[in-house]
Amino acid sequence: MRIGVFVGSIRREGRGATIGKWVLDSVADVAGAEFGLMDLKDFNVPLLDVPYMPAGCEGSYPDPEVQRFADAVASYDGFIFVTPEYNGGVPGPMKNAVDHLMVEWSGKPVAFVGYGGNGAARAVTAWRPIVKNFKMRDVENALALNVFGEDAQGEEFAPRPEKAEELKAIVAELLKEEA
Repeated sequence: MRIGVFVGSIRREGRGATIGKWVLDSVADVAGAEFGLMDLKDFNVPLLDVPYMPAGCEGSYPDPEVQRFADAVASYDGFIFVTPEYNGGVPGPMKNAVDHLMVEWSGKPVAFVGYGGNGAARAVTAWRPIVKNFKMRDVENALALNVFGEDAQGEEFAPRPEKAEELKAIVAELLKEEA
């Protein structure tokens, strides 16, 4: 099973890429899966102002950047969304990118790694009905990283050692067949 670690922050000096890499490193030895990084910063997904419904495109999009993003998403069997929390909700650029597609997300399992002052708990909560709309199977437990407290040393991301084990348990749930 191929799992995409989808980093959803595009902030230049943000922690998303660092946390995404940590996720990849932490799950590298998990059997039964191959993991790849899918950083939203690597895609130039435009604002969703298109005259068509993504569901009607069935994987073929007129915008080449959207198609490149769609092809990347389609190449994975499931996802770990690495999400910050912006003003109590999901990050706008990540939601915009998700909304550009339909069939590429449909029916795939998803887990969440939230990071922020409260582990992005409100963002993860907000993501759940969104992914349900795509009929994605979301893992009940999410990994919460407090990057302004116990999972940081000063300005540096420094997760507590038990966080890697929590992540592996979440990934084990992600890899289970349909529940």
